[in-house]
Amino acid sequence: MAWTGEFYMSIYDFFLRHGFVLELVAATSLFVLSFERRKLFLVRVTLVVVLMLLFSLFWFYIIPLNYLTQILKHSLLFLVSVFGIIFCFQTNFWTALFCGIGAFATQHFAFKIGYLLQTVLKDYMDKYLSGALYIVLSVVIYLLSYLIFARRIKRGEVPYLENKQVILLAIGLFLFTVTFQNIFESLIDASNLALLLATTSYDLICCVLTLCIQYGMFQSGKLKATNEVMEHILHIQKEQLENSKNNIEIINIKCHDLKYQISSLEDRISKEELEQLNKAISIYDMSLKTGNEALDVILAEKSLLCEKNNIKFNCMANGNCLSFMSASEIYSLFGNAIDNAITALLKIDMPERRIVSISVKESLGMVSISFENYFTGSLQFENDLPMTTKKDRAYHGFGIRSIKLLVEKYKGYMTFKTDHEKFNLSILIPIDNPI
Repeated sequence: MAWTGEFYMSIYDFFLRHGFVLELVAATSLFVLSFERRKLFLVRVTLVVVLMLLFSLFWFYIIPLNYLTQILKHSLLFLVSVFGIIFCFQTNFWTALFCGIGAFATQHFAFKIGYLLQTVLKDYMDKYLSGALYIVLSVVIYLLSYLIFARRIKRGEVPYLENKQVILLAIGLFLFTVTFQNIFESLIDASNLALLLATTSYDLICCVLTLCIQYGMFQSGKLKATNEVMEHILHIQKEQLENSKNNIEIINIKCHDLKYQISSLEDRISKEELEQLNKAISIYDMSLKTGNEALDVILAEKSLLCEKNNIKFNCMANGNCLSFMSASEIYSLFGNAIDNAITALLKIDMPERRIVSISVKESLGMVSISFENYFTGSLQFENDLPMTTKKDRAYHGFGIRSIKLLVEKYKGYMTFKTDHEKFNLSILIPIDNPI
């Protein structure tokens, strides 16, 4: 029993002296769970943890303990953890620093909560029970930090941040937690609960603010990166519009010439053969005129694609009511919506369900745009938008978001409905509402 007590005592003392390393490693793992791992990952992680523990041991036995050396120790261990992220995962320095900041804020928040409760309850429980309480609290706080903040940082969606922003956040975190904490603890009496509560509350608020600022920076950076991709896609689609317009014009000219040539063959071929030739040409004869040139082009292009894939293309469109939109915006909106419908219809085997229906009309000062098609399987929604069913989600799903941005630009509304395996996208845009 004495040996067991000494063993537990040794573990307890070791954790008191070097637990910061283990806590920081645990907190860091929360923020990098989805990152791509490098080769020999377990070996790399082991090397980083061992290096940090050896550093902590060296510091404990060699460096004299005071608030200045504590500040330096925590700062150096933080930097080692950041470079450890780079060493173990496929990521860059700024993303590693960003994740390291979140991990450090989480660790420090859990530590201060545990330290405060241990101080307040020290007369009511022994050190082992106090240590167990500290561990339970840390696990709960780490789990909350993961659910609220860390799980949002996913592979392929790392924050697009200015380097100065991350550096300022790191400096602020260390200045208002590590530095001031060690200075305050060296100056105040730990038995003065009022002062301890005041300084601890200050630390906790700094940690929470750091995590909240991080989340805001992440969302802002992610939105900025998404908008840049959207702008690039819109630019590409603008070029595609010009190419499609030229191709459609060439096809129509050729069809007109072929019709003239076929008419001269009426006395040389049978009536059935003549009808078959005219039917074949009519597929490419773009006779749909909506009153909007850009809409005519995209509808003609997509109707050919539907014909190729045995999809029935129904369209009733008044293109004149879309005159307030640019040609590239019309091409992008209708192109993305019809492409999504075709993708869904290609998974359906029943010919009678391979139908895409499009409606564009004006009513009561509003433009009503509707896309309807059948789909198979289940449809999941995220942030009120249907999630892509394609495997590579990092590079897909921009179509719906592009449509949403265009609709919001014109102060419109977009709704999705699913009923009996039928999907409907409805858009309402006020005509007289200026941008």
